[in-house]
Amino acid sequence: MKYQQKADFTSMPRYDLMGTEEFAKYNNMAYDNAGLPRQNLNMAVNTDWQDAVFKTGMMQDYNASFSGGSENSSFFMSGNYFGNQGTVIGTDFDRISFRVNSSGTKGIFSIGENLAISNSKTDEMSGNPIIDVYRMTPTIPLYDASNPGGYGYGKQGVADTFGTNPLALADFSNTTNENFRIRGNIWSELKFVPWLKYRFNFGYETSFDSYKYMRKKEAGL
Repeated sequence: MKYQQKADFTSMPRYDLMGTEEFAKYNNMAYDNAGLPRQNLNMAVNTDWQDAVFKTGMMQDYNASFSGGSENSSFFMSGNYFGNQGTVIGTDFDRISFRVNSSGTKGIFSIGENLAISNSKTDEMSGNPIIDVYRMTPTIPLYDASNPGGYGYGKQGVADTFGTNPLALADFSNTTNENFRIRGNIWSELKFVPWLKYRFNFGYETSFDSYKYMRKKEAGL
């Protein structure tokens, strides 16, 4: 029996973005230079959208295998789990796989098989949170009970932005893709003499895919 495991931590690059005071300084300057009324910025809020949306990801890879046999037979079995917890909220990937192959010989006759089964599931990100992290301003709160769903959003004249709250998107909607796959073959062989043999192969492969999208009718904190 053999067993292996591996774990790695991953992270998104972080940038030195403006806080509320610095953002308000340059935002007010831009509106003044354009001859437009200043935004009514919420100076009581100082949101770090990178901290809110990015997380430490972890990749895990576990493998276990068994093998054995005798003079006329052999077998091998293995199982694997691979998981990737994403570096952005609402993103994950999991895969479980199993493999077995064996063979045996009796006189001039040999037979064997190979079988591989896997199932993977992907939790996809909603919207484009990586871009929204840099579009959302520090004066927008993560949560705001006065808004539908309880999340903070941009508002005209208060916090103009093209961004969408990534936490709200991750909560309101969920998209998952799942794939189940089977691959295998059976073979038999007749070896009449060292230079003459007959081999028969039968292979099979199938795949089942599932796509699910769910959106909450109402979402709160």
